[in-house]
This record gives sequence, C-alpha cells and structure tokens, in this order.
Amino acid sequence: DGLEVARQLHDEDSTVAILVLTMHHEDSVFNRAMDYGVSGYLLKDSAEEDILEAIRAVLDGRCFVSPVLTAQALDFARRQRSADEDFRDLTAMEYSVLVRIAESKTSGQIAEELNLSPRTVDNHRLHIGQKLGLRGSYSLLRYALENRERILHSGNKAVGSWQ
Repeated sequence: DGLEVARQLHDEDSTVAILVLTMHHEDSVFNRAMDYGVSGYLLKDSAEEDILEAIRAVLDGRCFVSPVLTAQALDFARRQRSADEDFRDLTAMEYSVLVRIAESKTSGQIAEELNLSPRTVDNHRLHIGQKLGLRGSYSLLRYALENRERILHSGNKAVGSWQ
C-alpha cells in the first residue's frame, strides 16, 4: 500500500517530501495521506501542467493538491484546526477519557482501562464538558459520538502516554 510506505517514510524522516500520485479522490484516502504528512496529492488523470507544478512545488518545499481536490484540502485543514482548538484546553488524561467516550465506552470501562476510579472518570467527564462548553447530562456523549472521527484522529500529541 503506497500510503503505508508514505507513513513509514514520514515516521523515519519527517523532512522527506512525499508526492502521492493516485487514482483515489475519496475523502478517506485523501485524509489518510494528509495524516501521514505527504507534501503533495495528485490525481493520475491530472493535466501535464499540474503534474509538473506539483513536482516543482514539492521540490521547493511547498505543498500541492490537485486543483479538483481543493475543497477536500480546505475541509481537512478546517477540521484539523477546529479539532486542535476544541481539544487544546484538555489535559492528556481528559483527552484520553474523551477518546474512550467517543468509542462508546462506559465510565466503568474507562476507569478499568485507565486504572482510575469511576468517580475520577466522572470528574474528568464533568471537566471535559465544562471546557467544551457543553450542558446537560447527555451532551458530552452526544458531542463525542457526533465528533468521533475528529476526536479519534485529532493532532493532540499530549495524549500518547495515556493511550
């Protein structure tokens, strides 16, 4: 899988410039490529000028996305920025609890996984809801389920040691 190679290359050296040439224009494939740190994403049926521009852009340290995918690129950037802004005030443990809520886990299951008491998990849930501006007993669960993809794929790096 070419995207897996891109991920491995990026993990080994995040400065390496990767230009993906693909037939896939689906959001899921595009988003995966962006998550893996590619510098360019180009469709195989692109015009010759676009292919040359993509190569030049990536060689110059710039990013390039096929013009027909501009809307997807903007949506991806908007979601990333929004997710990072929503979650930046959460502690690593609160974010870890939020991830598990998005996975439809109960407070008891979360407590067991994170080696916490159920009361501590409930306190984290309360603080998460306050920080996200949520009100009502089910609003955090509804928020977590509606924003599941954003939560599970957020750029929140503080969480690594808790998951």
